[in-house]
Amino acid sequence: MSVLCVEEAVYDRVAYMLFLESGDHAVKYSRFKCFRGMSFQAIDVMVNNWYGLNQLTYFVAYKKDCHLSRCTMKRCNGGDNFTTVVFLKWLQCIRQNISIPNLEKARLPINDELKESVKLLDRLITDVLTSIVESTPEYQAAPWGELPNNNDEQELQPVFEFSYSLN
Repeated sequence: MSVLCVEEAVYDRVAYMLFLESGDHAVKYSRFKCFRGMSFQAIDVMVNNWYGLNQLTYFVAYKKDCHLSRCTMKRCNGGDNFTTVVFLKWLQCIRQNISIPNLEKARLPINDELKESVKLLDRLITDVLTSIVESTPEYQAAPWGELPNNNDEQELQPVFEFSYSLN
């Protein structure tokens, strides 16, 4: 498994985006359900957990430090206008570079809080993916629970037949 030390600035931007989306400051309705109402302090802890797990995963893989300082989240001024797609890619990169199984194989003590933070990262990635898909014009125009109106509608033919017997 190839492991990358994700840049500290990425963690800062991720924390900033989560802060904007958390509802902690009532800027807008959060698209990411798993972070609704989360305080900046809770976001800081969560993102630092991801940072630490990435550092440990790198250390276990290569037996050397990333040579990055401790991650101290700061409220970015938001000057960078990164998109939700960029945010998603950062999250996926962070997730790909954390390996709880490898850390446990190395007999490192990974507590429940750290494991839960990775599960939350997985849920966040799902929320961001959903947000991106639901914002597309094609998704918004798609019918809900019905077939699209179309004159070329053909009767569906079975692909296979299924039968069973209790004997």
